[in-house]
Amino acid sequence: VCFGFCYYNVTEETYRLRFRSLTVPTGESVRETYNRIKGLYKRWMRPEMKNKEQLGETIILEQYLRVLRPDVRVWVKENQPLTGEGAARLAERYMAAHREPPRTSKGTVIVGRSKVEEPMDKTMGVPGKYSNATLICFYCQQPGHKASLCPP
Repeated sequence: VCFGFCYYNVTEETYRLRFRSLTVPTGESVRETYNRIKGLYKRWMRPEMKNKEQLGETIILEQYLRVLRPDVRVWVKENQPLTGEGAARLAERYMAAHREPPRTSKGTVIVGRSKVEEPMDKTMGVPGKYSNATLICFYCQQPGHKASLCPP
């Protein structure tokens, strides 16, 4: 959300990140640290413009984004939800779009009530992996897997 500061790319997110920073500038007194953190809080949360529920929702949204898988978090943040509920809806949409079909322990893909055998990678012998060395993960940019299978 931009409140006229976006020209310099300074947004509520910028203030949130600065607020959450664990660094203290060299030579800053304890009182100056307190005042700096309080000022960052006010610029991030904008309490004069929000009611109690909206302030709480901002904190809930931040924590919710923190616990999401990295690939889901990036996608949800790109869609700029304003509430935790909005973020949850976006995360559900992302997960539904990237859902892998259920598999049996033998690597068989279950489609509806029927089973479809999936080819195995001859080099690794692992079902569901691609042997194509040119496949690059969108999330980590490493070869050999896709983003939905990216190890955390």
